[in-house]
Amino acid sequence: MFLDPEGFVRMEDLVGVLQRTTPEVSVDVVHAVVAMVEPHKKRYSVVDDCVRANHRHSTADHNQHASATPPDVLFHGTGMGAARPGVGAIGRHGAS
Repeated sequence: MFLDPEGFVRMEDLVGVLQRTTPEVSVDVVHAVVAMVEPHKKRYSVVDDCVRANHRHSTADHNQHASATPPDVLFHGTGMGAARPGVGAIGRHGAS
């Protein structure tokens, strides 16, 4: 299975790998998973005949976006009430 620089894999390739252990997997099943797994967080993208995980997945050559100087003030996207280690520290000390 080959991931392109943006993390996409051909749907047929993904299904083929999954069918090695779970023969009933199909393209329709993958589409159903994409639609059902936390759709409000947009965990997955399907474009044409390819699929990818949107967050925390990249390849060594993934850097398709130009570097930019950040603004003076940045906002962290995780709410302060989130039950994740470190979020409280971000609120107290900022992200570095």
